[in-house]
Amino acid sequence: MLVQDIEMAHDMEIVFESDADTEVLSKGKKVMLFRIVQEQLKNIIKHSGATCTIILLRRKSEFVELRISDNGKGFDPTQTHRGIGLSNIYERTKFYNGNVDVEAAPGKGCTISVSIPVEE
Repeated sequence: MLVQDIEMAHDMEIVFESDADTEVLSKGKKVMLFRIVQEQLKNIIKHSGATCTIILLRRKSEFVELRISDNGKGFDPTQTHRGIGLSNIYERTKFYNGNVDVEAAPGKGCTISVSIPVEE
């Protein structure tokens, strides 16, 4: 529903794919992943000028990985101050002993990967 709402309100295509069995995740982890998607979509709309975003949710052994990629204007992560949106993503992930990786470059879009353990 979130994807449909954003596509209707903004000129952006969003592709969502999942092969993860989310039933193995606690309710708290499911909510956290949803909030991260919301936060990053807000960042993309506000800052990137992207026309396409791909959201992938995958199970990798003992981890679940959420990957959000856009084709926007990108940025240099070493030169950009981490705003409240990215800080929230890092803090939410850290709470569940997960990891965040940000790949971005000017003119190359941005990919955020979040990995959290399935059990804990």
